[in-house]
Formats: sequence, C-alpha cells, structure tokens
Amino acid sequence: FVVGETTTPAIRKGDLLLAGSGSGTTSTIIKAAEKAVAAGANVVAISTTTDSPLAALATQVVVLPAAQKQDHGGTISQQYAGSLFEQSVLLLTDAIFQTLWALDGTPAEELWKRHANLE
Repeated sequence: FVVGETTTPAIRKGDLLLAGSGSGTTSTIIKAAEKAVAAGANVVAISTTTDSPLAALATQVVVLPAAQKQDHGGTISQQYAGSLFEQSVLLLTDAIFQTLWALDGTPAEELWKRHANLE
C-alpha cells in the first residue's frame, strides 16, 4: 500500500512502514513514522544517515551510501538534488519485492491479475 492513498488501510500493530528520506529530516515522512509508531507498527528507515529524527523512530535503519540533496558540491554524485538516493531506493525496494516474491512462490500470472488495469 502507499501512504496517502484513500484506499490504503489504517496502519496498526504488527504492520511495517518503509520510510525513505535521504536526510532523515523530511517532515511528512517523520509525521508518518510517528503515527506508525503510535499505532504499534514497526518502521524501517531508508536513509543516507543513522543520525536523524527518522532513524530515531525506526526499528531498523538501512543506510544507502548515496548523495543527499544537501550535497551541493557533488562529492558523492554529480547527479542533482539527491537523484542517486532516489534511484538507490527504487533498486532496493525492487530487490525486496523480488526476494519476497521468490519466497512466496505466487505465479506471475496471479500477480498480473492484481496489477492496475485502468492506467
């Protein structure tokens, strides 16, 4: 489910929120993590740092060694405004999906039945 979509069910105890913020200080992400923690859910922070408000709320922190938006000097990446972090999150979450799918064993034909058909 995606946070903010009207059809996303309420988060509750035992659920997991994957929360991505390069800086770990994005206010909307922190608010979502605070609500998740208050509801008894676990939070996994995906960030470039372990020293942030988001990391403090998280059960686990996955650190991606990618540039933050504040890396104006381009010391980690020549890409603009945290693009490397966002691309890294995409690859990480796709790898998580692929791993969970392999463990679950659901045939691709079944997954396609759940895919959006009004695009």
